[in-house]
Amino acid sequence: MSKTKLRIVQDFVDFNNNKPDGIYLYINQNDIFNNYALIVGPKDTPYFGGFYFFKINFPTDYPNKPPNVTLLTLHKDVRFNPNLYESGRVCLSILGTWVGPNWKKVMNLRLVLLSISSLLNEYPIINEPGFEKTKDTDTKSIDYNHYLIYYNYKVAIIDIINNIENTNMCYHFFKEDILKEFKKNYKELSDSLKSYQITIGEKCIGKIIYFIKKDHLIDFINLNTEFQVLYNIDDTNS
Repeated sequence: MSKTKLRIVQDFVDFNNNKPDGIYLYINQNDIFNNYALIVGPKDTPYFGGFYFFKINFPTDYPNKPPNVTLLTLHKDVRFNPNLYESGRVCLSILGTWVGPNWKKVMNLRLVLLSISSLLNEYPIINEPGFEKTKDTDTKSIDYNHYLIYYNYKVAIIDIINNIENTNMCYHFFKEDILKEFKKNYKELSDSLKSYQITIGEKCIGKIIYFIKKDHLIDFINLNTEFQVLYNIDDTNS
């Protein structure tokens, strides 16, 4: 086994021996250079309960260079985070895609996934340069969070579960993990969505920040109807 393959296997072993909560890894037994990861949105954030998938490609000279990581939970022009682009680009300095501390050979896949998970925070607008001091009461921060909450439900939960059996996507690799997490979080997600129906209802989110390129109509009333169907789908897939 080459040094690169041996190191990749060591990363897998380290991950499995120290599994972070809410992060899952699919190891491709036929090609260990190309794998998938799932990060479940943390509690108390606009990403709560959402399923965020990433493709992990190890270069042939790993660990001299970092892995290439691509976001796969995408929807048209939705920007899920200042550091997660509509194209799937993941901006992190340790990946060589942003300014800051560079990749070091002692770093590993587990650290990369934890770093990405940390981007899914309570007020993600502060990840954007120039917005670091934005208060949580600022209209832009509130509107961006409402935008994220809506698309977290619509894209990262509803669309994922509706397509969980699609073998053209990576979702089916994580089917058991998705259903387990969904069942665990269902009541809180359902209760929160009912609350959003009342507190947010239907609103238009304008171009609150430069990377949101058009107005978005978010409708939590109709969204709740779509969401409530999911538990029946979940039962049939159990």
